[in-house]
Amino acid sequence: MILSGVAKGYWGLYPTRNDTAVRSTPYIVSGWLDAYDLTPHGLANAVLVSEGLDDCVFIGIQGDWLVAMAVSQPSKLSLFTSPTASLNLQSNVATVALYHASGITSFACSNSNLALGLRSSKSIYEYQLCLIIRAVMDKLRNSTRDGAGDSSAQTLALDSSPMCMQDRICIGKNLRSEIVKMESGYSHFLALCKDGSVLSWSDASGNGGMHGQLGLGSMVMAKARKPESKEQASMDGSLLSHQWLNEGVQFIETLLGLNVTDISCGGNHSVAVVDSCFVYTFGSNSHGQLGRRTRKSDANYALPSPLDFDFGDSDVIVSCGDRHTIVANQQYSRGENERVLVWGFGDNEWGALTGVPNCSEGRANAMHLIRTPLALDFMSIDAASSETRGQRVRVCCGSWNTIISW
Repeated sequence: MILSGVAKGYWGLYPTRNDTAVRSTPYIVSGWLDAYDLTPHGLANAVLVSEGLDDCVFIGIQGDWLVAMAVSQPSKLSLFTSPTASLNLQSNVATVALYHASGITSFACSNSNLALGLRSSKSIYEYQLCLIIRAVMDKLRNSTRDGAGDSSAQTLALDSSPMCMQDRICIGKNLRSEIVKMESGYSHFLALCKDGSVLSWSDASGNGGMHGQLGLGSMVMAKARKPESKEQASMDGSLLSHQWLNEGVQFIETLLGLNVTDISCGGNHSVAVVDSCFVYTFGSNSHGQLGRRTRKSDANYALPSPLDFDFGDSDVIVSCGDRHTIVANQQYSRGENERVLVWGFGDNEWGALTGVPNCSEGRANAMHLIRTPLALDFMSIDAASSETRGQRVRVCCGSWNTIISW
């Protein structure tokens, strides 16, 4: 079902030759059916946590705060013809402040939980998304009922609110290395540490390891996590004498000792980049999203292993949609014809890998599933302005779409 004028999958390219207003993805968020432009609201590095017909809820950084923002009729991006934003100045907006941004190293959201990496205590905590969504949507409904949007930030302090503290879960404390990036799938999380190691765990649903996406060698329901002891809860993580990890939270042993430089999570699969060039995949390969040659449709891989594929001599980054994976050179390739080099594999039914939907009357053609890395030679940048050359490439995958920017 198409809910708007933008079809279900698309390639988005930023900037275009005629419009360089959008230079990168920090304010662009991919949804299930559309991409949203949060530039008017100043919400950076946002994730979409709830998407309805008329309103959406995002969590991101606004000024000095991590906030939850509910937006009615948010601005959408039309990407089939030209990637220009359709700004909606009539949107009502409600904002709830969650945590001071200076204390957060990273955050990510699964279908049911928000995970925060905290700087001072070297800790990771999980909170229930339903409580946050309910608070910000109540504020949006109240402001809409009163006839005017309310952009002022009400505070729902995650570190002191009784409602949030009651249901929070400590994932780990006094971690041996700072968390620099966190990613999530439907129900699992990965956290990349500064020393190149990777933590993985299931969210509170317990379903995060059913397809091997935790990289721990098994495909089972996660064990129920233990609450912190009173001593641990009252103690700053830096004062603990040892690293503490909750039940089911582990460093991925296969990747220990390797220098992991990037991570990403799809719905039920995971990807890690080692030494900026070797791509390791694990989890569900139901639609070829691991880039493996197997034809087995229900294959799962519970341990990370590298793809036997040459992704070029430039540093690569990764991003995952629900059932597809994108690998891109972090900078333009050098040479007589400079190009952005991108590869994709997985589900291409709605055009997330090629920009061309590959379904007709419910029947997929041969390009529906791309099981091994396909070079997506989508754009020569010879005509791009000289000021954009040499800048770092960004990749942002939504559930059924892909945005490349620089």
